[in-house]
Amino acid sequence: MRYAVFVSIDCGASASSIDEYSITWVGDDSYVKSSESYVVQTLGQVSHVATTLRVFTTNKKNCYSIKVDEGDRVLARATFNYGNYDKKSSPPSFDLLFNGNLWGNVEGNNYAVFYETIYTVKGDSVSICVTQAYPDQFPFISALEVRSLNTSMYRHIDPNYPLFLFGRNAFGTNQTLRFPDDTYDRIWRNTSMVKGVNKVKSDTSMITVDVEDHPPKSVIQSGIVSANLSTYITLLPTLATVEISIYINTYFSEVSKLNLTQKRSFGIYINYNLTTTSPIIPPYKSVLEMVTTGINTSASNQLVLIPSNDSILPPLINAMEAFHVGNELTDGTNAKDVFISIDCGASSSHTDGNLITWVKDDPYVKTGENRAIQTLDYDKSNYFGQISRVLSTVRVFPKNKKNCYSITVLEGDRVLVRATFAYGNYDGKSSPPNFDLSFNGNLWDNVVSNIADWFYYEAIYTVKGDTVSVCLTQTNPNQFPFINGLEVRSLDKSMYKHVDLDYPLFLKSRYSFGANETVRFPDDAYDRIWMKTMVGGLNKVQSDTSLTTVDAEDHPPKSILQSGVVSSNLTTLIILYPNLEKVEGPAYINTYFSEVSKLNLTQKRSFYMYMNYNSTTTSPIIPPYQSVLEMVTTGINASSSTPFLLIPSNDSTLPPLINAMEAFQVGGKLTDGTSAKDVAALTLLQKSFEQLQESSGDPCLPSPDTWDWVACNSDPRPRVTALYLNGLGLSGTLPDFSTLDALQKIYLQNNNFTEEVPDFLGSFPKLIELNLANNKFSGSIPVSISQRKDLKLK
Repeated sequence: MRYAVFVSIDCGASASSIDEYSITWVGDDSYVKSSESYVVQTLGQVSHVATTLRVFTTNKKNCYSIKVDEGDRVLARATFNYGNYDKKSSPPSFDLLFNGNLWGNVEGNNYAVFYETIYTVKGDSVSICVTQAYPDQFPFISALEVRSLNTSMYRHIDPNYPLFLFGRNAFGTNQTLRFPDDTYDRIWRNTSMVKGVNKVKSDTSMITVDVEDHPPKSVIQSGIVSANLSTYITLLPTLATVEISIYINTYFSEVSKLNLTQKRSFGIYINYNLTTTSPIIPPYKSVLEMVTTGINTSASNQLVLIPSNDSILPPLINAMEAFHVGNELTDGTNAKDVFISIDCGASSSHTDGNLITWVKDDPYVKTGENRAIQTLDYDKSNYFGQISRVLSTVRVFPKNKKNCYSITVLEGDRVLVRATFAYGNYDGKSSPPNFDLSFNGNLWDNVVSNIADWFYYEAIYTVKGDTVSVCLTQTNPNQFPFINGLEVRSLDKSMYKHVDLDYPLFLKSRYSFGANETVRFPDDAYDRIWMKTMVGGLNKVQSDTSLTTVDAEDHPPKSILQSGVVSSNLTTLIILYPNLEKVEGPAYINTYFSEVSKLNLTQKRSFYMYMNYNSTTTSPIIPPYQSVLEMVTTGINASSSTPFLLIPSNDSTLPPLINAMEAFQVGGKLTDGTSAKDVAALTLLQKSFEQLQESSGDPCLPSPDTWDWVACNSDPRPRVTALYLNGLGLSGTLPDFSTLDALQKIYLQNNNFTEEVPDFLGSFPKLIELNLANNKFSGSIPVSISQRKDLKLK
């Protein structure tokens, strides 16, 4: 059979080559439009292909494009070998994407690694992108391979979900196997012997391979067996540290023809739970493939082969593939380009138990000091998710009044921004500070910290521009702002759409009812944090199916629909208080409903939703089975004392049920920011004088949280009315900032300015005070300044 695509790209190579596997590698000039080629300096044990690489120093996002058949099922593999190509001994970290989907974060390593994914292409092109995540850390790639698969391969998963390879093992072989043994060029690692097992070889080469995923015959001709019936084969697939959805293929072929007294029979167990309905009996001269999917497991769980009671021979296995099931594939129009997790005050990057890569904050903020906290309620931190390492450090701002983080996003992006705070007595003073928190010139909240607790704020809004700016402003003497974590996630623009885009949503609560643990990424592709919640007087229920289709507009993660709460009977209502503000204000509430079992013809679950005993629904809610119903309640005012009720309809035979809920307060209208021409002039000053470059964020907003060296008026789009540049050690020549035509006061005294006093300083129509004292200006004062009778000049 001829496969549509078998492309092997040697990135950075100047010519084609054929390797020891008879694979033809081509240069990448025809697949990518930008970048530079380099040769690695330190090789180690890598193939010829890994000796060159392509580096991307200009654009943030750089992509390879490979044509395939529309809807093709493909295997894509990307290889990275830093090899100290730049002689800096500083391997970069960056993001890897495929067709608009996040593949992973390529960590800075000094050794070669590859990533492999299997998925069905939406369209007729495989697009592989590397994206710069940190300043001065340039993405690179050594090799890229794309192979078409049969569309029937790896079919026990919805084609809307990708598979990410964790490991592919050929047990008992002496060497790694790939093309031409494997027509699809999967890489089968020769695996070190598992403890307590023996290596075996087939006594025949006449093996018929007719299973759905077409393993190569050569991996079937060897295997491992346990030493005896009392010794199990225990395997630890290289999975994630937290439980995730997995897809595991195991392959079995008997190595010799058994006589009538011999029998090899066993079961597959994961974490000692049987995954097979009947015993496995490896066939001779053929192969049996077993697919294990639809379950969650982690690296701490074992895959064990245990002999059945009537087995004479111990278990045998020839090969195994282990994958992580990824999140639903994007259609490409709303790729989640931004997924940044900043561990404020940290000295290095790390990946947490949720597979989230946290980076240090130096590239995103220009001020502040790193500190370690002293006390924290870690039980609560574990309750909210595995982020205790993030909470262990803080960035503190003892110098400037206003200090801002800046994260680049797509212009007009809809984002989720989360800021986390844990004072933890970092300064040993047992005196937690209060300060203002703002985003893009809008007041977010006043942060009131405490000794041992921790908390976070979350906002969802549409960015006006291409930057998310999060600022902390000192509001009380000797109370210095701090922050522990800052996260930014792009959302689909269609999410949370029942509010005017000029208004932000401030999260007040997000509950997963009846869940055993808090849910976030990777279960939730957008990394919303769903708190495990149990309500008194209600009963916890679990879904009897994992085959739930999630097609609601705000894309709740499937895992939160697997549990819920129901009232104990038809006369008991579900009454919830969504933790809104004490003062009544506009609210936005999402509720999610999914039936937990298939109802028979005599059963019916039907109910209405009420806020403060006023119905919010025109027709009854009937939770669907194996699907989800999302209800959005907005355009109402509510407070923390407003009850939220689910009341059964008259014909319901079952009590109300709810799976999850999100509650937001709708904020005030988003500002358009300080006057654009004033911002441009201030940026010019910052480029001219290093002392001013620590200031970032909006210069004037939210009022009165301005930069230290400006004052502003109260216009809807504020204008800068004063420059306080005195005594800052500025030297050289003043740039022309005459577009700041609302200036009333300019203070330049006590600096080291040279050359003549610039004439433009007399052009400001509203200027009433100008101080030039104690500088090194030469020449006379320009007439445009000296002849102004309304100007106070020093």
